[in-house]
Amino acid sequence: VAKYALLETIKEGIPEMWSADMKNAWGEAFDQLASAIKAEMKPASA
Repeated sequence: VAKYALLETIKEGIPEMWSADMKNAWGEAFDQLASAIKAEMKPASA
C-alpha cells in the first residue's frame, strides 16, 4: 500500500516527467529502503 501511494503521489506531482523508468527507479528505491528498515528491526542475536 505504501509503495503504491508513493508511486501515485510522484506520478500526480510531476506527470510531465513520469515514465516507466522513473516508476521502476522509485519502486526499487522504496524496496531497498523497506528491506533496510526490516533488517534493522530484527532483534540482535544474544
